[in-house]
Amino acid sequence: MKKFVLQVSLFILPVIIFYMFPLFVIVSSREYYSGGDVVAAQEKNNDALFLYAYNTDPHYAYKNALVEKKAPKIIVFGTSRAMQIRKEFFAQPEDFVNAAGSGTSLWDIGDHIKSLPKNDTPSLVILGLDREMFLQPPQLQTFNNPMPSWEKIFYLTTENARQIYADFYHKKFSIHDLTSRPTENVGLAAIANKSGFRYDGSLDTGKLLDTASRRAWLQADFISNLANTDFYNYPMTDDQKNTVSQNIAALENILQLSKEKGIKVIAYLSPCTTAYYSIMDLEGGPNVFSDNVSYDRYFVSDNFLSADLTKIFANYNASIFNITDIKKITASDNEFFDFAHGSDKLFLKAVIYMAKNSSVLKPYVDPQNLNEMLKNQQGDYLNF
Repeated sequence: MKKFVLQVSLFILPVIIFYMFPLFVIVSSREYYSGGDVVAAQEKNNDALFLYAYNTDPHYAYKNALVEKKAPKIIVFGTSRAMQIRKEFFAQPEDFVNAAGSGTSLWDIGDHIKSLPKNDTPSLVILGLDREMFLQPPQLQTFNNPMPSWEKIFYLTTENARQIYADFYHKKFSIHDLTSRPTENVGLAAIANKSGFRYDGSLDTGKLLDTASRRAWLQADFISNLANTDFYNYPMTDDQKNTVSQNIAALENILQLSKEKGIKVIAYLSPCTTAYYSIMDLEGGPNVFSDNVSYDRYFVSDNFLSADLTKIFANYNASIFNITDIKKITASDNEFFDFAHGSDKLFLKAVIYMAKNSSVLKPYVDPQNLNEMLKNQQGDYLNF
């Protein structure tokens, strides 16, 4: 019996030793935290950032918990391209939450607005509308229920052990990162890269912007992505037209739900880099259902989707802006932080532009403060 126990111990001991370091990484980085746990940690320390490295739980749980906790009067919905809109852009910063990522399709956003409590609804919703949104199938995302903490720790440790060792070997993080956390960031990506979601729900890109070679890297990223992007620069198919129509109906449903709840709505078509916009804005036909117009041109041109949505929004006393062409907001390609995502400085310019031209947004901002903020920042991004 003793011999058997010894043999088992000799077998188990190397396994335990192998998993001890990954377990330390997962626990000390709080990589296993649920969305609600993260919000509680940020409530204690408002400067804490949050971003997972190995935990693949969707951000919707965190964003939903943030909305529930803060009950904001201003909410942003959209994809990752809307995550640079920050609380500092608004006259009452603490009334703001960027919930972009809590639902990335128009169907998800509509479902989210429908579920907002009647006694705690926001007064303004800002919608970031992306190129891909109108080609998504009409369905809601489904998510699994979160695991208990102990189960999540076990799962993340065993599933990611080899990757954790590899990342440590390649110096993507250090022991010092895990033992010295002045802002108590949550999640290994937030700790190692000093980037992640702020307590207002917006995304701080941290090290990605903090480099002298950033502009050179940015140009390389533009070139690489332009070569690998699937452009819809061919005549729209019947399936595409049908999907677009269904998503426009979903957007109108958002406007109707918002009207019923007394929520004002402002939306924008997401900004594109200059080269990206130029490729998409090819000459097309006279309307969306012609034989020769492409979806890309339909999305970026003032004459197609923008014109159609302007008419729909007017019926609900809502505003929509087509800022796919960044010249409209006097922005530049250097004010993107990668091929697809504009920086907070670009979106500050977008908010200034929209507030100037919208009676819906104007009461929620301080134009003088925004212009002063822009004037005082000489770089390509803001530094809050």
